[in-house]
Amino acid sequence: MKFYPFTRRTRPPTSQPRNQGRGGNCLLATGGLNPEQVSLFVDSNPNYQRQQLRGVPVVSPAEMRSRDSILISSRGFQREIQNQIQHQMGLENRLILLYK
Repeated sequence: MKFYPFTRRTRPPTSQPRNQGRGGNCLLATGGLNPEQVSLFVDSNPNYQRQQLRGVPVVSPAEMRSRDSILISSRGFQREIQNQIQHQMGLENRLILLYK
């Protein structure tokens, strides 16, 4: 199964790659997420787009075209991201929510 971790950040990027995509990166670092199962990372912050996280491209929400499942890896913005995916973008992809 391929899926897109979808994150949202309000802070500017740092020079430390480990700070980029904290939710997705933590899952990658702990073995909870296999990079071979990840198609793309999606981030609404343009400062993170066109980069890579553990070898996986980071793209804007507008670049996401696949029907693959979407893992929302942001705790603070989970509901906002879910609304953006389903209502603003009109995507019908299966959503995987990490937080209740």
